[in-house]
Amino acid sequence: MLKERDSWTTKEVQELIEEKFGVSYSSWQVRRILKSFGMKYAKPYQKDYRRPENAEESLKRTSLRDGAPCSARAKPG
Repeated sequence: MLKERDSWTTKEVQELIEEKFGVSYSSWQVRRILKSFGMKYAKPYQKDYRRPENAEESLKRTSLRDGAPCSARAKPG
């Protein structure tokens, strides 16, 4: 059931358990259960709505065109 998607929020898993099995668990308990199954817990990060879809590709093209890797250009003075 959990394999249908790559990522789930604790709240979504909590609601799924309650819906399917009629048992209510706290967020903390759900995290412990998932950890016992070998699943990893990670906090989601917000996606910047201003970021263009091709931002990574554009950055790579710019770096290659300038002839220096990003890390070399980013070093101060």
